[in-house]
Amino acid sequence: MKDCVDCHGAAEAKHAGTSVETIVNSHTALACQVCHIPTFARNELTKTEWYWESAGDVDRGVETDPDTNLPTYDPMKGNFVWANNVRPELRYFDGTWTKAIIGVADVYTEAGTPEDPAVLGAPVGSYDDGVSKIYPFKKMIGNQVADPVAKRILVPHLFGAAGGPNAYWGNWNWDLALQDAAAKTGQPYTPGSFDPNTWFVNTVMYLTVNHEVAPKEDAYGMNGDCGDCHFSGQVDWVALGYDKDPVEGGTRPD
Repeated sequence: MKDCVDCHGAAEAKHAGTSVETIVNSHTALACQVCHIPTFARNELTKTEWYWESAGDVDRGVETDPDTNLPTYDPMKGNFVWANNVRPELRYFDGTWTKAIIGVADVYTEAGTPEDPAVLGAPVGSYDDGVSKIYPFKKMIGNQVADPVAKRILVPHLFGAAGGPNAYWGNWNWDLALQDAAAKTGQPYTPGSFDPNTWFVNTVMYLTVNHEVAPKEDAYGMNGDCGDCHFSGQVDWVALGYDKDPVEGGTRPD
């Protein structure tokens, strides 16, 4: 996996003699992006939540935020939440992914609840595998149609005649759209099974953050400021294997 150092040189050498030299030398598990992309969507808003469950209300029409003019509801796609100046989520990453793939890995093991969403895509890695580093990610949450009994993420037929006669963006019928798609994908689906009250599961996926490098003055840790990451709950330490902020006594299990 190519990384910043392949073009810019080793982080230790690059930051020698600067105000962040000590931080860089003592945080060798941090990828460059963690500090140099403190937030993303700094100018243009980004979609952070997407709820398919509310789609289909054609009479409601498209609704937009009066301040941003961005859609908050679209009958074709449901409800959205937008945000800017978003601080990325940090996760260990070894360059590989776990991803939902039709017919290969489309069954989820999570509960599919807001607290335990089905994972559509997430970085693989661990603090103790000897390979991974900490990288920043965009966390995207929402819900989408799935078989809650088989715990299978389903693919609906949304538009066009090639997928069958029952595109959702025309008939507004999830059951028929799922039948069309099943005929194409081979995913198991029993006609008439769809239940709007239970067939939308909560999901989460993580997306890499490599763009929007900030000016060096805005990088985390500038002037040796540990408070950019520590002491104030800015980082999900549990997701990184700690029980709490290590500077405040947090430890990892053996």
